[in-house]
Amino acid sequence: MARIPMGNFGNAVARAPSAARVGVGQDLQEATQRLGNTMQGAVLDQVQAQTRLDAEEKHRQDAAAEAAARGQEALALQNAGDQLADLHDEVAGGIRDGTVPKDQAEKTWTDRADKLLREAGGKFRPESRDLVAAKLQGVAARLGNGVRKAREQRDRQDV
Repeated sequence: MARIPMGNFGNAVARAPSAARVGVGQDLQEATQRLGNTMQGAVLDQVQAQTRLDAEEKHRQDAAAEAAARGQEALALQNAGDQLADLHDEVAGGIRDGTVPKDQAEKTWTDRADKLLREAGGKFRPESRDLVAAKLQGVAARLGNGVRKAREQRDRQDV
């Protein structure tokens, strides 16, 4: 009997296992499209999250800058009020001891207080300048009453 050569030196060679045939058509395209959409959605979510974080950080920085500006203005307002009080004490003391003539006292007060208020006005932001000016004008008016009282006391002493 004749033998048929089988290759591989007469030994039988194992065949590749049979596998299910998958068409490269529609199913693979749909899966690829879904994967692309998922990745695009993930990227858009990440961009939106980063944009939201950036906006929140900018808001925090703006709030901190606003708080710092308000703090500086509050300090400048306090300093201007203190300077007006010091000026009042100086003018009223001058009236009492005679270094400020009593007939010139109110004019001296008004001139020096106005100069001080003009200088202080430059330390405030435009949006709060009117409010601060009104506040300082009120303080100056009250202290001006003290100067008038000091002049009246001097008049009584002179009489």
